[in-house]
Order: sequence, then structure tokens, then C-alpha cells
Amino acid sequence: LNTQSATGKFGTEIQFKQNPDQQVIDLQAQHYALVSDNFNGQKYQADNAKNQFEIHVKHQMMDVQRTDKVTETVRYQDNHGNMLHPASIQTKMFTEHGITDQVTGKTVWTPAKSQTMDAVSAPEITGYAPNKQSVPATSVNFGDKDINDVIVYAPVSEVANIKYIDDTTGKTLLDDQTTGDFGSQIKFDHDPVAQINQYENQGYKLVSNSYGKTAHQFSATQSENNFEVHFKHSTMPVSDTDKVTETIHYLGPDGNKLA
Repeated sequence: LNTQSATGKFGTEIQFKQNPDQQVIDLQAQHYALVSDNFNGQKYQADNAKNQFEIHVKHQMMDVQRTDKVTETVRYQDNHGNMLHPASIQTKMFTEHGITDQVTGKTVWTPAKSQTMDAVSAPEITGYAPNKQSVPATSVNFGDKDINDVIVYAPVSEVANIKYIDDTTGKTLLDDQTTGDFGSQIKFDHDPVAQINQYENQGYKLVSNSYGKTAHQFSATQSENNFEVHFKHSTMPVSDTDKVTETIHYLGPDGNKLA
């Protein structure tokens, strides 16, 4: 770090230009630690080897630690980015221990052990099917970036059916079927309201209508996609007239009419 020399007469006190004690203080201010110092204001000796001195210092070291966290977030979304289910979040905490050289400012770290994010299974969401069944387990380390993953759910194709039934004859007048994605509006080839009006104009009387007058959406429960409209034949009272005539003929013994 520094070498200095001085000259003087035998038996006089050795004096360096820079006071060794002050130099030690200055080095300590720079985070050096004193190891040994064999100069203590000695006087010049005849043997020059005895006029050689060394001050040993070392770098002050400090134990330090740092923390980090890595988070994995798995989101469950539909094709439009809408959240269908609360996200799954896992966080792993890391602590690394190190030694900092206070002179150089450099730190040597002991790496923290790896940790593992658990595998995440896709939850069941009514009416939807996921594009993958799970996110696999993942090993993470101190300093890794956060993990963001998305499981995308597509709506399941459903079937809807509406039957128009003649209760008088027991026959099905029309069986209308359609398909569509879960949650979308059910649209039959024949509009139920218009179809009912058509049958009523043909003389049928509406008995029951499980479809109702409002639109429906495809359900994951098949029974909720099935509808029935029942009719019976309309009747009205009528009357009819008829007459019966009785005729009596009077005949003689010879068979001829008498009157």
C-alpha cells in the first residue's frame, strides 16, 4: 500500500515523513483492519536490518444477506381474456448470505438453494374446456423473473331442442334442434313465438310452453336446453236440425186407398 524511508543518526528517534500511527488511522478509515505493527517510535540502530519495519493490515469483511421472491401466477381466461376463475398464485422466498469486502465493496454470495413451484391443475369450469390440463412444476432460483401463465378455456358446444306436440293425437308436430357454444343465445330455425302463432292460426290451442317468451342461453345442463310446447285441438259448440215425417195411408180390402 505504501513504503516510506527516513534517514538519521545512530541513537536518534526515527521519524518518517508520514506518521505511521496516523497512516494506520487513515487505513482504518478506509475499512482496513490492523494485523501487526512493529514500529513503536524506535531509534536508529547500528544494524540497519533492525531499522526495517512493517505494518500489516487486512481488508475488513462484513457478513451480509439479501432476499428475493419469485411469484408464479396462473390465470384462467376465456378466448376474449375475461377472467373465469380466481388466479392461482405461488410465491417462493429466497435468502442469500454473503461476505462483503469493505475495502473493494465487492460481495461474494453463497447461492440459495433452488425451490419448486408446485404443478397447477386446471380447475373445472362449467361449460368450458381448458387448452391444457395443468401447468407443470417448475424449479426457480434467486433472481429469476416472475412466471406468468394462462390457461385458456373455450366454451363447450351444446345442443338445444324444442318439440311442438299435439296432445289431442299424441303426435309431434315439429322437432326443432340447434347447436351453439355454452352461454351463447339459443336460436332455432323456427322462431318459437312465430311457430306458436302459426299453429294457433291453424286451430290449435296452446296448452303449455316451457320455452316461454324470452330468449335462452345454452346451458351445461342438457335438461335446461330441452323445451316442449303442447297444443290441443280447439273445439266450439255447434247445432244441427232435422225433421221426421210420419205418413199413414188407409187402404181398403182390395188394397186401394180409401182416402
